[in-house]
Amino acid sequence: MDTLGQLAQFEVANSALAFRGRAYGDEDRLELLRDLLGLANAPVQGPRYIVLGVDDTIGSDRELIGISDAAHAEVHGLCTHVVNNFFDPPLPVRIEEAMIGGRKIVAIVLPDCSGQPYLLKTNASGSMRQGAGWIREGTRYRRLVRADFQRIFEAQLLSQDTCPDVRVGFAGKDLETMLHLPVMPL
Repeated sequence: MDTLGQLAQFEVANSALAFRGRAYGDEDRLELLRDLLGLANAPVQGPRYIVLGVDDTIGSDRELIGISDAAHAEVHGLCTHVVNNFFDPPLPVRIEEAMIGGRKIVAIVLPDCSGQPYLLKTNASGSMRQGAGWIREGTRYRRLVRADFQRIFEAQLLSQDTCPDVRVGFAGKDLETMLHLPVMPL
C-alpha cells in the first residue's frame, strides 16, 4: 500500500495531517489558503498533507468518500492559483491521488516547508490581510503570533551547522593564540 493509502486509512489527524470529506471548491478559496498556510507553518519536520475524500469526524467512524475527477481538477487549479498569488515565500505544492476501495482519494502535499514563516503576500479578504499567517497545532488552526515568529527564527538560527571563523590579530604581530567566544543561547 502506498503512503497516501496508509495515511487515509490508518493515521490520525495531527499538526502535519488534515482530512477533509469533500474537495475544496472556488467558494472554499479562503479556507484552503488558511489550511495551507497553517500546515506550512506547523512546528513539525517532513511533508504535510491535506487528504481529500476522507471524512474523519470526531465521534464517528472514518469514511472513505472519494472525490470526482472534476473536483480533483478544480482542486489542482485552485491550489496553483492560491500558492502562486498569495504565498510569501513561494511554497512547493504537489497533488497526489490513490484509489482505495474503488474511490479516488486526493492529497495536497507540502513536501518542503523550510521557508517558514509563510505569510500572505497580498490581501485575500478583509479578514485575511497582507502579512498575516496561520499555524496548525494538532487539529486546529490559529493566527501566527509573536511567540511563533520567535520560535521559527530561533529554530532557524540553531539549525545552522557552521559559524564562520573569526580571527583577531594585531598590527605587526602574527596570530599567536586562538580565542573561543561562546555564543549565548537565545
